This record gives sequence, structure tokens and C-alpha cells, in this order.
Amino acid sequence: MPGLKTVQGGFAHVDSKAQISPVVAFQFNPEWLERTIVPADSGSQHKEAMRFVLELDATDALERGDPTASALGIYPALAALESLAQPTAEANGLGPNPAAGGLGGGMSFTVFIWGSRRVIPVRFTGLMIRETLFDERLNPLRATVEVSLEMLGDAELAANPTARRFMDSYRKQKEWLAGQPGGSGPTEEMLAALKNNPSG
Repeated sequence: MPGLKTVQGGFAHVDSKAQISPVVAFQFNPEWLERTIVPADSGSQHKEAMRFVLELDATDALERGDPTASALGIYPALAALESLAQPTAEANGLGPNPAAGGLGGGMSFTVFIWGSRRVIPVRFTGLMIRETLFDERLNPLRATVEVSLEMLGDAELAANPTARRFMDSYRKQKEWLAGQPGGSGPTEEMLAALKNNPSG
């Protein structure tokens, strides 16, 4: 609709003191988001994985005369993504309180932000980076990045109250959405079939 600004997706890092920094906003929102959901059963937990492709391009910044783009191209944006994907000593349980075990009550994690209704604690499972244009100093000027994520599991959430709060909020949003008009409500034909079923 005219006049409406598109919300940017991105990532945020939540540190051991529950402070949110830094926030990595997408230069361009991905054109598609693939989600794979594996329901829980008696021997496994519910899993949800996500995959999408990001486009990074320094062309507009170079045309504006941006000094960072002129000196480094898209290196800073790539480095920010890679730093989120690389587990720190703290995230590996080697931080200030390793005796807590696992992620502990104050361990850091990453949040995937896709609008106000999807703010999800995740881990990176893969980054596939294809750099396609370089300047004379071989700084990358254009790249596509295939991002693979997985929601934090129940064991990690149980050990990390801050991440658990993010996940609880996300799940409550899904429950609310499922109950809205246009969701999965039964039709009159479905209700009639249920009433006429011999087992009913």
C-alpha cells in the first residue's frame, strides 16, 4: 500500500546480561523464507528450521560516496553475519559461569526477527556465501548468502530463561494466530460429516 514502509528483517545478539546488541538489519529482505517443521514424538522434540537467501550489494552506497563502502565494500556486513554464526566461548559454556552447565541462565544467543510476530531464538546451522563482484583491492562488493537456522531446543531453553521468554512469546503468537478468522476453523460440511460419523 502507498505510504507504508516495509519492515526490515534481521538478527539481534542477546548477551549474558540480557542486553540486546548488536542488531544486524537486512539490507534487502529475502524474497522467500523456507520453514521445515518436524513434530515431536515420544523419542524426539519439536524442531523448526528456516532457510533463506540474503542479497548484499555495495552499489548504492558507492554511488552515495559512502566512505566505508569505498574502503571495505560489503566486508562489514559479511563479518557481522559470520560473527553471529560463530559460537563464542560464552555460548559454548566457557563464559563467566561454566559451572552452570549448558547455556546457563546468562548465556548469549541470537534472535531472528521477521516482523513483530516472529522473534525467535535460533542457532545458525549454516552460511553459504557466494561473493560475485570485487573492487580493485579485492573487497567484495556483491554477494548472496544462504542462511540456515534452527530454533533453540527444549534443553537449551530450559537452561536459558531469557531465551525461553522469547520462545514462549513466539509460541503464544502462533496460538493466537491459529484462532483468528480465516485460520483453520471447520466448515459446515466438515461439521456435518463429523456428526454423521458412526463413531461420533
